[in-house]
Order: sequence, then C-alpha cells, then structure tokens
Amino acid sequence: MHRLTFPIVILGAFAPPVLAQGLDLTPLSVLPNQAVQDGTSPFIAGRSICVRVPVAGLGTIPPGAVYDGVLRVYAGGVELPESPFYSANGPLPVTADPSLTTIDGTLNFAFLPPQSNNVVIEVEINPSGPTQIAETDYTNNVLSVGPLEFVCKAVPQCTFVPIDYRPGGGGPPNPP
Repeated sequence: MHRLTFPIVILGAFAPPVLAQGLDLTPLSVLPNQAVQDGTSPFIAGRSICVRVPVAGLGTIPPGAVYDGVLRVYAGGVELPESPFYSANGPLPVTADPSLTTIDGTLNFAFLPPQSNNVVIEVEINPSGPTQIAETDYTNNVLSVGPLEFVCKAVPQCTFVPIDYRPGGGGPPNPP
C-alpha cells in the first residue's frame, strides 16, 4: 500500500496574528499620609498632607514614555476652590513595578485639607491634554479614597507672665 504524503506549508497570512498589547496606565492605590499615620492617628485639617499614588504601566511600555496626573479634593461633595492640585514630582517614567521605597517611585501630591468629615481625594492619571500619552484603556485612570475625616487640632496658646516674688520686686534685672 502506498501512501501519498504532501508537505504541509503554513503561510504567514493564515497564521493567527500575534498582537502586541498596548500601554495601559493603572493607579494601584491612593495613599494619604500626614507625618506618621499608625492607623489610629486622625488627619488634621489645615496641615500639609502628602498623597502618594503608585502607578503601574501594563502591556508594552514605549521607550521614553512619561506620565503625570492631577489630584482633586472634594469636601461634602463640592470641589475645593484650589483644586485640582498638580503633582510635585511628575512627569515620571512609566514602569511596570512602582516602588514605595523611593520618593519618585510614586506620583506625589501635597495640599492643605479642609476641616470636614466628608473629604474625598480623587486622582486622575494621564489626564487629557497636550501631554497625554496613548493608552489602550483610559477608563481605569481615575481612583479615589474617602470619605476621610480631617479634624481641627488648634495650636495651643500659652500665655506667660513673669512674676517676681521678691519683696518690692527687686531691681533690674527683674527675674521672675
């Protein structure tokens, strides 16, 4: 019995296409911090607060790609007049694995929070405008945290009046 064998040739036009996955920037978290936060420390109104945002670049990262972002702050559902706030260290190069151990491993913001028990912090990565870079998905570029409470901790004022207990008050100098 004779078998006829034919060589199998796969032409490139019939092979399944291999598509490169485009860039997608994704904010991983919004980390507000004021001095040392141990989980029970309250946030203080009117005192500077730093917000760190680690951003991962998923897919194919174009060489030299940099991104930036803006931060919006809402108190009671109303955006603060000073908002939006621009990053303190952007634009940053896109990385697949952002690092919390370095200052430029995250996009950083700073602002003075208002006194309120209903503050929402919203970050938008790669906002529209002349510096926006091409992405496959812009819908996951906004992330928020809150509502947060910022309490009033007024600076105590100490009044000091020197008193000289010596009879007749003594002479100069007049120590207390």
